[in-house]
Amino acid sequence: MKQSLALLLVTLLIAPVLAQGGGKKKPKDGKPKRPVTGKYVNKDLGISFAGVYGWELQRAEGSGAWTRLVRYYDEDYDAEAILYVRNNPYKTTTQLKAAIVAEFKEGGEPGADKVVFKNISINEADMKGSVALPGIEVEGIAVRVTEEGKKRERAIVVRTYFGKARLYRVFCTVRRTRLKNVRDLFTRAVSGVTVTEKGERVTRGIPFRSSRGLYSCTIPEGFVADLPGRKRSFDMEFASTDSKVRIYVYSFVYDGTIQDQTDDLIEFYGDEMKLTKEETKILGGEAMQATITRNKRVTLVTAVLKRNRIFRIHVSGPESMAKNLDALQADFIKGFRTGR
Repeated sequence: MKQSLALLLVTLLIAPVLAQGGGKKKPKDGKPKRPVTGKYVNKDLGISFAGVYGWELQRAEGSGAWTRLVRYYDEDYDAEAILYVRNNPYKTTTQLKAAIVAEFKEGGEPGADKVVFKNISINEADMKGSVALPGIEVEGIAVRVTEEGKKRERAIVVRTYFGKARLYRVFCTVRRTRLKNVRDLFTRAVSGVTVTEKGERVTRGIPFRSSRGLYSCTIPEGFVADLPGRKRSFDMEFASTDSKVRIYVYSFVYDGTIQDQTDDLIEFYGDEMKLTKEETKILGGEAMQATITRNKRVTLVTAVLKRNRIFRIHVSGPESMAKNLDALQADFIKGFRTGR
């Protein structure tokens, strides 16, 4: 977890998307005048995030053991608030606090690829507001050194809520020169988080729903979700924490038959693809399955045609892990549902 957070903070400190403010004049009342672009709601997890007034709603990628659900960003202050979730591996809040103390341990010299912490305070969080769960709160400074040798500091406030089934985390960060009162920023951000009892049901993995892809599924244990960029053809990617195994989900309108889809795949992959099941029934639709071997990797493909839409699942991993992919494919399909 510590490595995941360090990698995340390096990204936050150097990402080009964190604009410099462009010389824009800050609002006198400290609140941007543009309205927030949307509210994030995950009905399957029973969690929502209203964000901060005037901030831009953005999707976020997975990182380590945590799944980043949504990110709100404000360019005027170079500030952001990110909502995370992960399954809870701890039995008590005491165990959670010990893990967080190790995660945010102070000391060491910062570098271009190393984030260190200073002025860290760790306390039990109050249970006021819409999340009536115990939690641990961290406040302090994250420091790194740029390639030019300059130190860059960001104020952080991180609150991790302790649920029976899952941990929920709100991560707020801001460049220190932009907004002195990071506590005010955090208070506004965390007030928009709501967790219902539905989010506390124990499951093998974390539920995920794609509104644009018209399907829902369960993120396998030890995997993280990654919403692809516009240039990618697949709708969603789920990757193991070591990135060796990946699951790609494609969802698109299709006018042909399942045999047409099979022919399309054969034309694209050629001799690298071997059919294992033709014109079978999966998920209540016409389906086919195949195995693709390419560049020392094995990919198990399942394509389902349902209501003029193709749902295609690719489970990919090294040849040495081929036997494990069969069970992963079966479990993923078992938890896959089509429709809204």
